[in-house]
Amino acid sequence: MIMSMTGYGHGEAEANGLRVKVEIRSLNHRFYEVNVRIPEEFISLEDKMRQEVKQKFYRGKFDVLVHLESEGEQEYELQTNFPLITTYLQELRKIKEEFNLEGEINIEAIWTLPHLIRLMPLPQRRESKLESLIIEALRKAIGSLEKARAEEGEALGKELQHRLQLIKGLLQPIEKEIPRLKKYYYHRLKERVKEYNSRLKLDEERLLQEVVYHAEKEDITEEIVRIKSHLEQSEQLLSGDEPCGKKLDFISQELFREVNAIASKMRTPGLMPGILTIKSEVEKIREQVQNIE
Repeated sequence: MIMSMTGYGHGEAEANGLRVKVEIRSLNHRFYEVNVRIPEEFISLEDKMRQEVKQKFYRGKFDVLVHLESEGEQEYELQTNFPLITTYLQELRKIKEEFNLEGEINIEAIWTLPHLIRLMPLPQRRESKLESLIIEALRKAIGSLEKARAEEGEALGKELQHRLQLIKGLLQPIEKEIPRLKKYYYHRLKERVKEYNSRLKLDEERLLQEVVYHAEKEDITEEIVRIKSHLEQSEQLLSGDEPCGKKLDFISQELFREVNAIASKMRTPGLMPGILTIKSEVEKIREQVQNIE
C-alpha cells in the first residue's frame, strides 16, 4: 500500500473529568524526524511518544502537539498548618493575660482563623492519570494520521500508475520507429561521408567503420529498454506493501536521464512531441514521488 508522507491526525482521551487532545501533522522529509510540544511537567513522556510514532511510520517529519483542554476534577488532601496554630494560640494567650479576659481558648475560637487548614491537590496522582491519557490520545491520533496518509497515498498511487501507462503508450510509436531510424541515420551519414570523400580521397574501409560507429551512437534502443525496465520496476513497487518512496525517487531520476538522452539523440521532428510529453510526465512523477513514504 502506498502511503503519503503528508497528513493530519487527532485523538482525544478523557477520564474522571480529565481530557487530553493530541494532534499530529506530518510532512514529506528525506529521513525521519519527530518534534513533540508538550507541557513542561510531562517532558519525560517525549521519548515514549517518539517511539510510538516511529513504530507506525517509516519516513517523514512529524509535529506532535499535546493540549490539556480541561483539567477537570482533581483529588485533594487537607494540610493543617500546625506552626501557624501554635503562633495563634500563643498570641491569644497574650491577649487574654494583657486584658484580663475570661473564658477558655477552644477549637471554636481558633477554627475560623485564616490559613490554618489548606486544601491541596495531589499532583502526582493527577499527572499519572494524565500521562496514560496522553498516550491513549496519541495512539488515536496516530491511527487517524495513518488513515489520512493511506487515503492520500492511494490517490497518489493511482495518479502515478496513470502516468506510467501514459508513458508506455507514448513509447510504442517511438520504439516502432527504431529500425527505420537506424537505417536512416546510417544512410545519411554514409552519403555525407561519400560527399566529403570525393574530395579528400580517404580510406573507404576506415570511413565505413566511422559511419557504423556514429550510427550506433544515434541509436536509442538501449535507452528505450532501460526506460521500459524502470517503468516495470515502478509498477511493481507501487503494487507492493513495502515503503518505496526512496526507490521511486531514484528510479524517476534514472527515467529522466534516459529521456534526456533520447531527446539529445532524436533528429526526427515527427517524434519530438512524444519525447517532450514523456519528459513532462517524468518530471511530474519526480515531483509526486517526493511525497511517498
